[in-house]
Amino acid sequence: MSNALGIKLVEAYLLIVGVVHALTAMLLTYPKRKYIAKSLWQRGKLAISGTILLIFIVLHLLYFRFGKGEEEGYVTPADAGGVKMRDLYRLDVELFAGPSGTRQLAFYMLALGAVAVHLFSGWTKAVLKMDATKEQRPKFVAMGHALIWPLVIGFAIGPLYVWAAQRPGVLTLPAAWQIAAPSMSHDEL
Repeated sequence: MSNALGIKLVEAYLLIVGVVHALTAMLLTYPKRKYIAKSLWQRGKLAISGTILLIFIVLHLLYFRFGKGEEEGYVTPADAGGVKMRDLYRLDVELFAGPSGTRQLAFYMLALGAVAVHLFSGWTKAVLKMDATKEQRPKFVAMGHALIWPLVIGFAIGPLYVWAAQRPGVLTLPAAWQIAAPSMSHDEL
């Protein structure tokens, strides 16, 4: 919802880098398809996890960035500076509500697992291309892998909390931490 130039530049940069990364990966993977097919999980981790991530990113952007807007009441009123914001909290709560919320959470966790696999495998391959000695490589790999865990756990906490807090008996929370059920579930939208 922001018209800030900085936000628009970051969005454009992420789009360009994402498209270049995906196209480069496809161009480099395609000639090796027969080799990868012989041992798909061993040799094709980046291709499999990248495909899952591509699907997830498209769906994520369609729902959170380009989905429901001002007409549907999913944009906060303008503040004193005239800035309107998409109500991501409400979208998140509704996405993980009701019976389909469990399916949404499962897909999110699958995509998050794909992020972890993609980062682990990609970082390991990247270290091989660095100007590091053979003795230094295990330290670089371990350092990169250690940084992946907080990222993945951090991205898992929000959806897990929102999903569990809407299901009595799954998570016992103090009253102040409870999430009110949305007026409409994701199934009804």
